[in-house]
Amino acid sequence: MCSRYYVDSDNIVAEIYNAVNEWQKSGSSKKKCIFTSPENPTLYMAGCFRAEHDSPLPTFVILTRDATELIQTIHYRMPVIAPEQY
Repeated sequence: MCSRYYVDSDNIVAEIYNAVNEWQKSGSSKKKCIFTSPENPTLYMAGCFRAEHDSPLPTFVILTRDATELIQTIHYRMPVIAPEQY
């Protein structure tokens, strides 16, 4: 679950989560998988932010990358995890 996010002057976003959810497909059904980090219970996901002139809410995207070997068994992409000191 996302608890808050940080935006710097260059419109870089670091969303702060305690877990990442991904869906594993199996035929016509899906299984929810939850990933956490025992070493670091807070995960910072990198993203980009933009304010839209016709919307009261900002637009942002979470950056993704190729999945690690562990995650590949569930999904082919994963979020870019930023270092805490970002």
